[in-house]
Amino acid sequence: MWERILLQNGKYIREARGKCIQYKTLNRYYYTPVRLNSMGLIQSSSCGKCKSECGTYIHALWECRMVFPLWNNVLALMEDWLGCQLPRSPQLCLLGDKGGVTLKT
Repeated sequence: MWERILLQNGKYIREARGKCIQYKTLNRYYYTPVRLNSMGLIQSSSCGKCKSECGTYIHALWECRMVFPLWNNVLALMEDWLGCQLPRSPQLCLLGDKGGVTLKT
C-alpha cells in the first residue's frame, strides 16, 4: 500500500499548493496539539477544534467531529460527480490511496 501511495504522491494534483499539502500530510509535517504539548509549547494536548478529544494526527485530520462532516460532504460531491460509492476512509481522503475504489465505466 505505501509504495503505491508514495509513487502516486502529487501525480493527480496539478496545483502546487495541493501537492505541497499532500506531501506534508504524507510526511506528518503538521504539528498536532499532542506533539506541541510534548515539546512544551502548549499546555493542553486537546484538539483545537472540538476541545474534547486528544489532538492526535488522525483525530485532527479525520476523526474530529468538527472535521468529519467536511469529508462526508467532499465524498458525497465526488460520488455524485463520479457516479460510484466511495469508502469513508482516511486512506483515500488523506493519503490518496484509491485501492478498493471501482469506477463505473
